[in-house]
Amino acid sequence: MTNKRPQFQRMWESSAMGVWAGELVAKNFIPENHIKKPAGMQEKNAIFYYRKGIGTQCFYNIDEMKASDEFGYKKYTSKERANDYLERSQKALRKGDKAYAGFLKTNLSKKSVTGLFKYYKEIIETFNEIYTYFHACQPQYFSRIEKEIQKYLTEEISSEKAGETYSLLTKPVKLDALREEEIAWLKIVREAQKVLKGETTLKGLKNHKEIFRKIKDHSDKYIFCGVVEVNTPWDIDYYVKLLNKDIRTNSNEKIKRITSQKDKIIKKQEEIIKKYSISGAVVEKCKTLGEVGHNRLSMRFGWTKTSYIYIEIIKEIATRNLSPNLNIKTIWDYKASEAEKVAKGGKTISREEIKKRGQAFLFYVKDGEVSFYSGDAAVKKKEELVPEEKLDVDEIKGAIGCKGKVRGKVIVFSWIEEDLTKRMEEMKEGSILVAGQTRPFLMSAVRKAKAIITDEGGITCHAAIVSRELNIPCVIGTKIATKVLKDGDLVEVDANKGVVRKLKRNK
Repeated sequence: MTNKRPQFQRMWESSAMGVWAGELVAKNFIPENHIKKPAGMQEKNAIFYYRKGIGTQCFYNIDEMKASDEFGYKKYTSKERANDYLERSQKALRKGDKAYAGFLKTNLSKKSVTGLFKYYKEIIETFNEIYTYFHACQPQYFSRIEKEIQKYLTEEISSEKAGETYSLLTKPVKLDALREEEIAWLKIVREAQKVLKGETTLKGLKNHKEIFRKIKDHSDKYIFCGVVEVNTPWDIDYYVKLLNKDIRTNSNEKIKRITSQKDKIIKKQEEIIKKYSISGAVVEKCKTLGEVGHNRLSMRFGWTKTSYIYIEIIKEIATRNLSPNLNIKTIWDYKASEAEKVAKGGKTISREEIKKRGQAFLFYVKDGEVSFYSGDAAVKKKEELVPEEKLDVDEIKGAIGCKGKVRGKVIVFSWIEEDLTKRMEEMKEGSILVAGQTRPFLMSAVRKAKAIITDEGGITCHAAIVSRELNIPCVIGTKIATKVLKDGDLVEVDANKGVVRKLKRNK
């Protein structure tokens, strides 16, 4: 550990589920996490900070990031090691799928409190396994590989063509989980179009039993998508509303366009490899990055599924009247161990402490040891550890997610907005989407966007993958875009250079 003041790299920012979930994330970094070694997760220093509805996670210091970069280079440039990682993570995902299938058949209300805590611990083991593999392909593991490929392409082709070529060669050829969901949904829409006319209601749909059953089954399979992100589940009401929109579209054409994408990508990749005589070693590295990026999105769906299960278990525990101080509103301010003690007859945490935790809390993981702060102590510790960022700027720099250059007006999405669904519906076509990171729930907004700008992310992140799929200019990893840019600001997104310029501030 360096004696210098630590520097931090923001990993992600999102709505926070509270102390309970914060501790889960923090414990991902401790030595007792036996999945760390097989997954290849290196970091043991991190912060999880919550204030004013926003949770922010940061890695500890730059030295550790450099070590992860070197480790990632050796790991992901070795075909054997990369394949081992992919196979292990897929095995973890299958465990998550099995757990989710079992959950759909489970009646939580029939379990005792003891049974609920036992079930919770079983699910957390699966969640932690998937989440650790997800951590082990964070952007810092790919920095050296990316720079090496970009350098080669710049020298062998040109600086103008390097970014575009890199984006194409690292584009996954497999359909990701989002596309699979979209195709499955469009097939239901296609069937509905044969028997339904115009808008419909949930009550009206029940008269078409086969269509209703398929929508219900689809909702059961994907309901978790919106719950963890913004607490807007993809339930039957969500899909009925979506049906009223999609029933007027050409579902066959959409399905055809999505399914034909693979062959188009492969053809373009083969053409550009031949045109520029790109070395086999570089092609192989790009292919690995594409596969890891595709797998990473699958893992996001995997841990989101298991998150949904543990959230439902915790909500059920909250209904059991364990204490006046432990209910559906306060249970997220507890640590899991504290809530279990209450269930066994122990004392609850005080109302004063609950209030402090609701204002702010911080988990500080240093060399695998976890410290916890709440209220003013959390704010003070955060200020001590994390330097303030310079926000009075008109130019923001990041990495290239997908090449292109456009101008447009900004719309900033935050995970603590009360009605994010409505905001996405009201978003104008051609807006510049700005977010901490894009997530599956934001896809309807992504498809309207002229460009994407994110605070976090690397070449394997969701924003980079979907922007390349949709050919939308994208700048990722700016760290400060959501704090610098405001709704209505006119910006120029130069994703050829990874630069965002503020042209006119919205007053």
